[in-house]
Amino acid sequence: MGTAKIRRLAERAHAGQLFVSGGLFTDHLARVVELVEQYGGSLAQIQAAWLYAVPATGVGAVDLLRRGVSVRVVEMVDLLQRDHDPSRNGISQWPRRDRRAALVRYAVLTDWHRHLSGPDRFGYTSYEHISLADTLSLPRPAAPPPPAAVEIGELVSWRPGAGEHWGPVVRRLQAARGPQALPALLAAYAETVDRGPACCLAEIRSAVYTLVGTPANVPSEQLLDLSRRWWSSTTVWEERVAIKARTASRVPADRTALCAKLGSGDQWVVVAAIEALTGPGDQTEIEALRRIVTKPEPTWQWAHRAAAGRLTRIGGPDAARALEERYLNPMAPPWAGYPEWLNRHEATIVPVLIDKLADPRWQAAAPAALAHLRTAQAVGPLCAGLPTTAFKLAYMDALGRIGDVRAVPALLEQTRHPRHDIRDHALRALAHLDDPRVVDAAIAACDDLHPVVRDRAARILVRHPDERAVPQLLRLCDGPHAARAAAALIHCADERALPTLWHLFFCAPGRQTRHAAGRALARIDGPRRYPPNPDIRVKRAYIWLLGFKPQWQPAGTLRQGLDDTDPIVRARAVQALARLGDTASTPTIRGLLTDPDRRVRAAAATALRTAGSPSA
Repeated sequence: MGTAKIRRLAERAHAGQLFVSGGLFTDHLARVVELVEQYGGSLAQIQAAWLYAVPATGVGAVDLLRRGVSVRVVEMVDLLQRDHDPSRNGISQWPRRDRRAALVRYAVLTDWHRHLSGPDRFGYTSYEHISLADTLSLPRPAAPPPPAAVEIGELVSWRPGAGEHWGPVVRRLQAARGPQALPALLAAYAETVDRGPACCLAEIRSAVYTLVGTPANVPSEQLLDLSRRWWSSTTVWEERVAIKARTASRVPADRTALCAKLGSGDQWVVVAAIEALTGPGDQTEIEALRRIVTKPEPTWQWAHRAAAGRLTRIGGPDAARALEERYLNPMAPPWAGYPEWLNRHEATIVPVLIDKLADPRWQAAAPAALAHLRTAQAVGPLCAGLPTTAFKLAYMDALGRIGDVRAVPALLEQTRHPRHDIRDHALRALAHLDDPRVVDAAIAACDDLHPVVRDRAARILVRHPDERAVPQLLRLCDGPHAARAAAALIHCADERALPTLWHLFFCAPGRQTRHAAGRALARIDGPRRYPPNPDIRVKRAYIWLLGFKPQWQPAGTLRQGLDDTDPIVRARAVQALARLGDTASTPTIRGLLTDPDRRVRAAAATALRTAGSPSA
């Protein structure tokens, strides 16, 4: 189909649809196409740019193929329509794997960003836009415009009237920064801390904390004055801000005073003090940190992590001994970020972790650690706790990673659970176990009411091919799992699958399904069939298949393929004849060394080289 017809197809699909900027959506498509052309896009990419949002109107990939759109274009559209709306927060990862679709996506984002005004609108896809620009070596998107200059002289003396709130003024002061911003915010805080609305106090605290944490254009004298004023405050938030202000002022704090803060009863004050400590630690600091990491308080997870990180940075035998005494916090276990800790302490930690399985607080962290260690002695306790635990997924994942067949009965029981995600995870864990009952469970799951579970069953049958599964796999070939079921039939090599495989090979709209059916047909002996239609995709696949079937005596058909108008058919015919060892076609293949298409020339040179015949 030509570009003009594709444009008309897109215009009919988007007739009357508006773009977010207020214009017609078709005008947006025209701008995207212009950008693709400007960046050197191919004809297929230009056509995909016209159609990238058509699936959102109800015109699917199969409909596009039936209307004559090329397979290459439909594949790109299928990728693009997975996240056709750039205003979504999700970041797509596929562009790095398909540069053709990535160029179209980059053009789409470029036009969206040009026509969406306001600084608040620039952030939602900037990361993806920048990533695509770097991947394709194209210009990065322009940065958001800076906030408008704010005259804060009048804001410093502003006070809310009846029904007014501090929020808008506080946000303007925070954006303005400068030497007057922090004093004005502190004055507002003093007025609202005891009698102001909670929403205003939260806004002011957030602005103060942001200015102190990123003190651009805030004088150091103001930060030091704030630190001295609130250093011994009885309000925990003020105490934290005082420590943060001293750190931001770049004036080294008294290490003795900071170490004294490590004994605070508030976790966040302790975390702020640890973040303020730099350089080599002394014995006093190490001892204070040791008391933190050994503190038996699960809710102190952030302090435990910060103290352990500081001890790691200090290093040395004293710090190492303190880390060895670290409290086993289920919210911040010692191996979080340091999996080698588990390997080093495996002999002593495994019995502890098995005992911890009875503790509800450990029923997520303990199975994960046991799974990392592949601890076979944990299989029994994990199976015993699986029926009652609230963390069934963690337990089943551990049993699957350990890979002990003793877990099969417990996992089989979970394949009958009312929740489909638990049935799915049970099958996923069973897939790692080498036991004949796994195939039986997968065969039964092929009749599950949930498509996710049926898909998992098909995946298992691919990994565990068995002739018992052939009837179920044939049924799966009639639905959305056809590609995976056909791939499983490759390993079964059962003649009962031939009618279904031939049907998929000739009629399946998806390339993946057709290729899986072809690979299965190449392995299964059976009579030759002929394509019922002249579809070029089927023709190419059929020529490829003939190269694996010498018993069909396909040389005549393949020699005709050497003169085909399609270059891929010619190249595959050359490859098939070479695979069959047909020496009678050597002169014709040698003539293809001057073929206009480079793929045909490369296939001919490879075939002649394999046959030991000179290529010149």
